Amino acid sequence: MFDSDDCKLVTLGDPSVQPVNARGIFGLFQEPMPEFPANIQSLAQSYRHIRQTLHGVLFLFRKPKTELFNYSVRRFLAWNPLLVNKDDARTICEDIESALPLLRPA
Repeated sequence: MFDSDDCKLVTLGDPSVQPVNARGIFGLFQEPMPEFPANIQSLAQSYRHIRQTLHGVLFLFRKPKTELFNYSVRRFLAWNPLLVNKDDARTICEDIESALPLLRPA
C-alpha cells in the first residue's frame, strides 16, 4: 500500500523523506547535483521535460477491492517546487481538501 513517503519519493526523491525511508530513488522533480554519478545525471536529463512542464502530481487512492465507482478516495498532492511556490501549493491543497481528504502518513 502506498503512503505519503512513496508519493514524495516518486516526485522529489530520497531528500524528501527521512533517511530510514530513503530507497535510492531520484525523483521526477528532483534537481540533479554536480556530484551525482553519470547514471543519475542521465536519468535527470531524461526527466528534464517533466521538471520544466508538470506543476504537480495528484495521487488518488481508494480502498482496495471496492467497487469501481467508489468515491471514497484519499489524495496526496506533490507539487513541483521549480514551478509552484509554497503559498500557491497551499491554496491548491485547500481547494482540493474541500473535495478529497488528505492522505496522512502511515
